[in-house]
Amino acid sequence: AELEAFCGYYGLKHYSEKVDVNSAWQNKGNTPCFTCAYFRRAATNRTALELGFNKVALAHHHDDAVETFLMNVLTSGQLRTFLPVTPLSRTGLTVLRPLLYYREAEIIDMVRQLDLQPLRNPCPYDGHTKRQDIKEHIRELEKLSPEVYDHLAAAMRNAPNQELWPEQLSQKQLADKFHNFWRQKSN
Repeated sequence: AELEAFCGYYGLKHYSEKVDVNSAWQNKGNTPCFTCAYFRRAATNRTALELGFNKVALAHHHDDAVETFLMNVLTSGQLRTFLPVTPLSRTGLTVLRPLLYYREAEIIDMVRQLDLQPLRNPCPYDGHTKRQDIKEHIRELEKLSPEVYDHLAAAMRNAPNQELWPEQLSQKQLADKFHNFWRQKSN
């Protein structure tokens, strides 16, 4: 109701859709956060397409990107985060993240300056998520090394001096490489 009133004040139509995340989560086997994010994105994208839009703007900030980067490194071994602009080839939508270069503290400060009243997060897991754990880990690491955040932010960028290992090969691929190498050496 608050968000609908806020949108109405600015002459915007508010669209919402109820999704039973708990039952979807129980049937999928992923974490509730992953399931909720998936269904929220799907509902947002579907609504945008139904209304004839080709852009969706999300409110991710810089801290979200760095936390996602570290979370992916620690939980799946991937050097990944989200980008400021992400074209979705299957739908034709483009996801924009206009706040991505702002730190969370900068946004909170601007909210105070503008005297905006943030809405309470209705998530029952708010403050008790893997993302919150990562946020706290970064704070703890910064106590030991104040430049940790900046280094994580730098690490998530493509750079010409990266020295990363090649893609992991299967045992068969490794054996084939080994045998081919020694065959070439013996000729």
